[in-house]
Amino acid sequence: MHISPTGRIRDVFGWNCFPDSLFYEAKYALRFDLGGEMPSHPLRFLRAMDRAREVAATVFEQSLNLTAIVCYYDGERRSSRAASSFKALAQIGFQAEFSKPERIPLNDRDYIAEFGEDLCAYWCSAEMKRSCEDRDALLWACTAREIGIFPKARWLSRIYIVDFDRGVVLNVYDDRGMDLAALDPDKLRPAYHAFSEWLLDHDRERMIMTFKSRDTSDG
Repeated sequence: MHISPTGRIRDVFGWNCFPDSLFYEAKYALRFDLGGEMPSHPLRFLRAMDRAREVAATVFEQSLNLTAIVCYYDGERRSSRAASSFKALAQIGFQAEFSKPERIPLNDRDYIAEFGEDLCAYWCSAEMKRSCEDRDALLWACTAREIGIFPKARWLSRIYIVDFDRGVVLNVYDDRGMDLAALDPDKLRPAYHAFSEWLLDHDRERMIMTFKSRDTSDG
């Protein structure tokens, strides 16, 4: 039986859908600084992509199956905006096929008053190949969101790379940073140790408390 994207999220992670900020909602999470202090130009994009790819390769090294989960917003009568973004995603190199969108009305009164229909969140999923091309295409789309790099999947508001079997989810929110969350902290421990220099300083204390204390108790 087909399970909707939000149904899979709920069954595995316990959320009705992935939250805007994985780091602050998940019990076990990491937040990485991708672009650093570099100015907003192509070299910053390259640094962010390099870091995102390295972390993703580490955290998903043992994954047998990966799923892309995408969320975008539109009215009840969908416009062509999302279609143009999926086309751009294909131009970047994403080859997997997305499911029919799952529509969730948001009961946005302001939007209804202005447009005469409700604002909806649309959730789609795609089962990805084991090769890294689809994964890299998603990382490109996320990293390029707020920077002058093209192609750009402008209207895809949130993109997640998920291993439902192992309970791990990754989200690059833009060229500034990336969140990783997992049901089991051991799934994140290799990335925590290997890329500690890239952890976002603002939230570093919380991550140290979560993972270092666990390391101590394990020893």
